[in-house]
Amino acid sequence: MFDHKEFSGNNIFESKEIAIMTNLAVHKNKGLTNTVSINNTLINLLDYALLIINSSGEIVDYNSKFLTIIGAPVPDAQTNNLTELDVSGQLETLLKKVILPEFKGNFITPFFKHDGGIDTLRFELLNQADEKSTEDRYIKVSLASNNENEVRQFDLSTYETIFYNSNAVMFVLNPETGKILKANDAALKFYGYTLEEFLQLQVNDINVLDSNDIKSRINEVLNDKHYSFSFKHKLKDGSLKDVLVYCSKMNILDKTYIFSIVHDITEKNQIERKLMLQSDVLENIN
Repeated sequence: MFDHKEFSGNNIFESKEIAIMTNLAVHKNKGLTNTVSINNTLINLLDYALLIINSSGEIVDYNSKFLTIIGAPVPDAQTNNLTELDVSGQLETLLKKVILPEFKGNFITPFFKHDGGIDTLRFELLNQADEKSTEDRYIKVSLASNNENEVRQFDLSTYETIFYNSNAVMFVLNPETGKILKANDAALKFYGYTLEEFLQLQVNDINVLDSNDIKSRINEVLNDKHYSFSFKHKLKDGSLKDVLVYCSKMNILDKTYIFSIVHDITEKNQIERKLMLQSDVLENIN
């Protein structure tokens, strides 16, 4: 059970927070943990982003501020599905780190957000538990301040580790030339190219829009007007895929690049078109 005495001497918590956390524990003990309306009402009273995970690193609950800080849209219904919350695939890895016995309470990491942006986030474990504990972990998530030593320099090695290990399709391009500069394994698998082949391509080799339209979209990203686009992308075998692409600017060593996260929405669009067709047929029958 959540022990409010353990936290009463910890300046992380104010009295309101102790009351909220204690009530969460009470609801859990009464078997009401999955009662979304109860939990959401309580944790949404907090002034910061909160994520609750179990001893296996699986998501139990979160508040709306957590969705905001990771750039995720508010779902139609509460979801604990990591793939819906974490487009880069890195959140699962981070949560596994939190439950390790050697975890010391907090860490700072670059985070690829749902909307394509990148922020440096601090993950802070609010209740320490030993490795055999089955208690839920309460994690405060916040933006790391610019004056913290850990984020004074752009850590390319950390970003590249996240980039290359992600299950999400990602690539980086030069906005001036459209040339693809980096791609992860997920991108190579999706488009069907080897790394050497893919890095010879320009974005107009995979996007069916004409060059002027592609340049216009790139300028929208550079001018902070739009960050998400629906496109048709061409694979190596010539087949076309409907994709939703989240784009953001990356400034590295005084140069600007476009970072893209690609979602395959082909099947989703096919299902929607089929449902619309069935609806039209039913209307004509009636």
